[in-house]
Amino acid sequence: MQKIILTLIVVLPVLIFSSFSIGCLSIPGCNQYEKNYQFLYAKAQKYYQQNESSIANRRYITIIDYTLPSYCKRMTITDVVNGSRERFLVTHGHGGKKGNIYAPGFSNIPESFLTPLGFLKTGEEYEGIHGRSLKLHGLEKGLNDISEERNIVIHKASYASQDAIIENISTEARPRLGESKGCPALDPAVIHSVINRLKDGSLVYIYGKK
Repeated sequence: MQKIILTLIVVLPVLIFSSFSIGCLSIPGCNQYEKNYQFLYAKAQKYYQQNESSIANRRYITIIDYTLPSYCKRMTITDVVNGSRERFLVTHGHGGKKGNIYAPGFSNIPESFLTPLGFLKTGEEYEGIHGRSLKLHGLEKGLNDISEERNIVIHKASYASQDAIIENISTEARPRLGESKGCPALDPAVIHSVINRLKDGSLVYIYGKK
């Protein structure tokens, strides 16, 4: 009987999470997405308009909302021209201790293993240890201005996929992505599509509560 109960505890969440999109607003913890997005996109639009001349790729604005748990699609790319948007799972930095469903903190300090906050813009793409990757340049002094020095980049990671969430449910009964050393890492299945859109100077706004 105990074995049956334990099996149900592990298997049922896996079946639930694998049966529909992780971006679904009905998932507990994700229902603040739309309200947050409207607020954050308004802030990003204001920054975009005030600094448009320094933004080379003006087609897209990216928002990463780290107030949401990692099993939600926290990264949103908005097409400024037609208003369409697409959401993605994205990791946060572990800060030296892995196992966090929410981002444990944020930092601009080297070797903190935490993600920086604020406005950044994408740089050039390159082939690194994670394959095709995209550099990020911090635009706010003291908040994220050494992001390039810290090697904070957009890259692919197997632990940034829905499969990683399901695996963590089955092994530790907790729905979460894996964590990075501070980079906003993405599912390998979407990395090319994302980099193709965001490369060469598009605006990225990373938000979280300290």
